[in-house]
Amino acid sequence: MGVAPKCRQKTCKLHDRDSKDFVNQLHRELYSADFLDEPSKLTLTEWMAEIDYRLVEGGGEQIQLDALTAQIVNLLK
Repeated sequence: MGVAPKCRQKTCKLHDRDSKDFVNQLHRELYSADFLDEPSKLTLTEWMAEIDYRLVEGGGEQIQLDALTAQIVNLLK
């Protein structure tokens, strides 16, 4: 199976979760990401904690997840 179908399968599974669950799952998976160094993982953890807090406080899901995505993309550049 190619990468695209695998990604689609994972994306479909995400639609059944709320955004807070998604951030928590992403955080759990972060530690198995061997392409990131420890300082980058710590930075991402801080960002995820901030997004999680904003979601709990009633922040808009779409804008919060977009902000987290933008931060991850900038870090990976």
